[in-house]
Amino acid sequence: MRVRGNGYRFAVLASGLLHGGILALLISGWHPEFQPRQLPQTTYMEAALLQVEAPPAAPRPVTKPEMPEIEPAPPQADPAEVQRQRAAADKAARDKAAREKAAADKAAREKAAADKAAREKAAADKAAREKAAADKAAREKAAAEQAAREKAAAEQAAREKAAQQRAAQQAAAQQLVASYESYVRDRIAGNWNRPPSARRDMQVDLQVRLVPTGQVMGVAVIRSSGDPAFDQSAVNAVQQVGRFDRLQELSRKDPLLFEQNFRTLNLTFRPDDLRL
Repeated sequence: MRVRGNGYRFAVLASGLLHGGILALLISGWHPEFQPRQLPQTTYMEAALLQVEAPPAAPRPVTKPEMPEIEPAPPQADPAEVQRQRAAADKAARDKAAREKAAADKAAREKAAADKAAREKAAADKAAREKAAADKAAREKAAAEQAAREKAAAEQAAREKAAQQRAAQQAAAQQLVASYESYVRDRIAGNWNRPPSARRDMQVDLQVRLVPTGQVMGVAVIRSSGDPAFDQSAVNAVQQVGRFDRLQELSRKDPLLFEQNFRTLNLTFRPDDLRL
């Protein structure tokens, strides 16, 4: 903003004095007198038009910025001390880096050792499981083989026992059959009449058909001795028995044994001892 100098202040002062005088006359009751037909003498006043500008706005108070306190410059350090401190800082940094590297290396070694231990433990556990499984399989196989051997032995023992039982039964049956054959021979021998033509070397084979009651149903010569009289004497001896009573007992006790041995009975006659 442009501020005028003394001219502006003078104009303002003159204007204020003029207006103040006029106001004072009015207050004191002054009235101007008019004379008729007299014209007042014209008074000329020269005035200069002044440019009245609005008073400038009051400037804002300027706050002086606080000036920072200027610290006094530190005393100049000793270069040797600076060098020593710098070397100490470098050594401390190197020591810290070395400690950090050593710690990292130790952590890496510990992790590697832990990983190795974990792998070894896993391998040992796997080997233990595999060994346990193999041992179990071996035990199961051995048990199965033992069971198979025992079963085979039991079956063999059962077969042997059954064979022994069959042999015993067969022996008992043969003994029983032999006893009944002896009974039959005795009955036939008691009814045989030896013919005069009989010789020691003669032999006739007969086939006798019986029923479960022991009744003789027929007698036939299946191999002749060459002497009809001797052959007929043997046939007559069987027919005279008529019925073997004890064979009825056998057919009731063991029908199969009767059917196998006495349903059709083959007899052999010899004149020397009448051996059947």
